[in-house]
Amino acid sequence: MRAVWISVAQALVTGLSFGILAGALAWATGIGTPFEAFIVVAAFTQAIAWIALMIKPALQGFEVAVNKDVNKDGIIGSKPKVVIEEKSDDSRQIIRHHIRATNYQFLMWAKGIMDGETIAEDRWTGKGRPFSRAQYHAFREDLIKNGWIRPINEKTDRFGYELTRQGEAVVTWVALQPLPPRPEPKTNGV
Repeated sequence: MRAVWISVAQALVTGLSFGILAGALAWATGIGTPFEAFIVVAAFTQAIAWIALMIKPALQGFEVAVNKDVNKDGIIGSKPKVVIEEKSDDSRQIIRHHIRATNYQFLMWAKGIMDGETIAEDRWTGKGRPFSRAQYHAFREDLIKNGWIRPINEKTDRFGYELTRQGEAVVTWVALQPLPPRPEPKTNGV
């Protein structure tokens, strides 16, 4: 909801700025009244700015809903929040692994896995746990895509997932990082 208000504020400031400029030009040139120019340009600019600011979040939401990369940017939904860089042996190539999780979520998960917790969705989702079901599904997809986990049974994922050797190395490294403070839960104005 906060992102919507930020977009509203950005559109308002943009519209007011262009409206003031249009009013000043109308006053300076004597074409029309400054007030009319201000109102027309401010309203038009606010509408265009609002649409431009809301297209990307709407498209990202649509991609998540249909689980398809509509805009062909290689990512379904919003850009990942965690990026892990891996350097090759000769340090010439950097491979970026994108993970759709916050630092807190990823570190909690890695530390839990190191402590012997299961990869199962029920362990990591729900009230008081770091992920919602949708967040964990996206996170698990990224882990699979990066080759860090795989289904225990190659024919079906109903039997759960296990870490790959590369996944074990990543989890070990991530689990050694200091845990950031837990984000405050969002309240609806209460």
